[in-house]
Amino acid sequence: MLGSRTLATRLYPKIERAPKIVIRDRPVETDELIAILKQSPKILSLINVELQNTSRSVRLIANQLLFPDWEIEYLDLRHDSIFSSGINLILKSIKQNRTVKYLDLSMNVITPAGIDLLIEALESNQVLRIVRIGMEYIPVGAEKLIPILKKSSLKRFDIYPTATERKRYGYQLKRSDLARNWVITKIESIFTS
Repeated sequence: MLGSRTLATRLYPKIERAPKIVIRDRPVETDELIAILKQSPKILSLINVELQNTSRSVRLIANQLLFPDWEIEYLDLRHDSIFSSGINLILKSIKQNRTVKYLDLSMNVITPAGIDLLIEALESNQVLRIVRIGMEYIPVGAEKLIPILKKSSLKRFDIYPTATERKRYGYQLKRSDLARNWVITKIESIFTS
């Protein structure tokens, strides 16, 4: 099974040649984030970064997603300690954005309200092809994702399980188990048992 980055590259070969900014494992000041956003990268990966003034930084990213001139295709915000209000703001912007094809919000906080916003985003945004989210637990309301996932234009939808989740539900996961059909089956089994 291909990783999300490899899959994104195979589905969209131009993405490898696009202007990209990747920052890992360090603090990012608000001024630096503003400078990054002004560069209009097609690929933006802020992985395991400590966003200074998180709420303002998330607002900046969410607002940038609404600009039609910003043609970002790949947005990776995994492990950035973004809380539910920030994730909700990003999802509201994704609903209106028409360029993002890959969205990774895994290992951030998503709540039942976030699930509702994700559903709205998946219903209205036909450009998204790969979505990754992570949940410490599968919140009430996740079962509403099932019909949307079955009819969406997504190529891949991953719920990135945490160690707590694996222990809680008693299953061992491999990367190949994270395909969309597995997610549908797993969500159905949790809410029907």
